[in-house]
Amino acid sequence: MPTTLFYYLTTDAISLLSADAGFPRDAAKLTCDILPYNQQFFLDVIDRLLPDDYIEPIRLNPDSGYEIFQATAKVAERLSQAITHVGCGLVSLYADDPTFATVPVTFYRADDSAGAVTVKANTLVSVGANGRSFRTLEDAIFGASDLSKTVTAQAIAPGYEYNVPGQGTSAGGELIEGSIDTITAMLQDPAYGDPTILVKQQVDAAGGTSGFLEGHAANRGVVRAEGETPDALRLRIRTLPDTITPAAFRRLISRILSPLGISYTIYETWQIDYMTCWDAPSPNAGTPTYQAVPPTDPAFNTDLFAYDYHSDTYPNRWLSIDDYRGSFIVVFDLVTIADTGFAWDDPGIAPEDFYDSSTGRFRGVPVWSADSDTGTLFLGVLDGTDTAVGAATSALLAALNEAKLAGFSAIVDYNHDW
Repeated sequence: MPTTLFYYLTTDAISLLSADAGFPRDAAKLTCDILPYNQQFFLDVIDRLLPDDYIEPIRLNPDSGYEIFQATAKVAERLSQAITHVGCGLVSLYADDPTFATVPVTFYRADDSAGAVTVKANTLVSVGANGRSFRTLEDAIFGASDLSKTVTAQAIAPGYEYNVPGQGTSAGGELIEGSIDTITAMLQDPAYGDPTILVKQQVDAAGGTSGFLEGHAANRGVVRAEGETPDALRLRIRTLPDTITPAAFRRLISRILSPLGISYTIYETWQIDYMTCWDAPSPNAGTPTYQAVPPTDPAFNTDLFAYDYHSDTYPNRWLSIDDYRGSFIVVFDLVTIADTGFAWDDPGIAPEDFYDSSTGRFRGVPVWSADSDTGTLFLGVLDGTDTAVGAATSALLAALNEAKLAGFSAIVDYNHDW
C-alpha cells in the first residue's frame, strides 16, 4: 500500500502568515528593449539600395511611382510592429496579460432637427473594413442643439489588432479618415430618436494586448490562482521546480494564499501541538515513563493522554490511515472575499457592512425582495459559497498534488472544526 500524504485544510487557523516564507512575492514586468521600425526607416533602406539616378526622379516628382514604395514601407512598418509584439511576448519578463484597447469615438449629425437624444452606453461601433467591434462605455448625451459628442469605447476582445489607427494625413496632404466608421448596433433614448447620427474616430486606439503571459503559464503547466497578480504569475513561470521539501511547500502555499490575505500554519503529525502519545514522559515516580525532569516544551501537558479529551491548546487526536504516516496539515483562516451566500441573522445594517470598497471583498446581503439594481452590493443566494476562497482552495490542492512526492495522495478539507 502506498504511503498516504495528507493535506488537511481547516478553518480554525490562528497564526499569521509567516514572514520567513523565504520566497519573493513577485517579479515585476520589465520594459522590452525590442523597438519597431517605422515607415521612414524602410524608405531610407530603399533609398540606399536603389541607384540614385533611378530613385531620385520618382521620389522628387509626384505621381511618378514613389507612392508604391511608400505603401510598401507602411506595410513593413506594421509587420515590424507585429514582430516586436511577438518578440516581446515570447519572453515572460516582457509578456502582458490580455487587455482591451480603448479609444475616443465621436458621434455626430448634420443638423439638430431631431432635438435632444442620447446614444446610450453599449452601443456597438466597428471598423467597416474588417468588422472589428467596440462598445461605448458611457452615454453620449446630445442637447437640443448639439451636433457632436465624444465618448470612450472599448474593444469587445483583447488583442493588439484592436489598436486601430485614427485620422491621419497622406503624403499628398489628403485627410485619411479614422478606422472606426460604422455604427453596428445603435442604442438611443428615446428609441430611434435620431437615425441620422454617424460615428468617426479621430485618434488612435491604444492599450490592446494579447495574452502572452497566460500562454507562458499554459506552456509550463502553471495554473493561475484566484487573485494572482501578473507579477506573481510571472515569478512562478520563471521559477525552477520547487517541490517535496517543507520549505518548498511553505513557499508554494504562501504564493497562492498570501495575495488573498489568507494566513496559514503547517503542522506535522508528530508535533506535540497536533497529538500527544500513550507513553509520554511522566513526572510521577513509579510510572513506566517516569522522568525526574520532564520535557520543558510549553506545549507539553503531562496530564494527557485521555480518551475524548479536546482543547485548542492540548489537542488529543486519533490518527487515521490517512495521516498516521508521511503527512502534514495545512491550516488556514477562512476569510470572506467573495461570499455569495448569506446568514439569516447577519448583523450588517449598512452597505459598508457587506462591501469593503478598499479591497473589493463582499458578502451576500440577506434581503428577499430587494430591487435588482443594488450597485456594489450582492444579493445573497441559498447555498451560496465564497467563490474566491473555493477557487484558491482548488488551486492549492492542484499545486500540492503537483509538488508532492510520487505515490502520495492529497486531501483538502477547509471546513473542519478541530
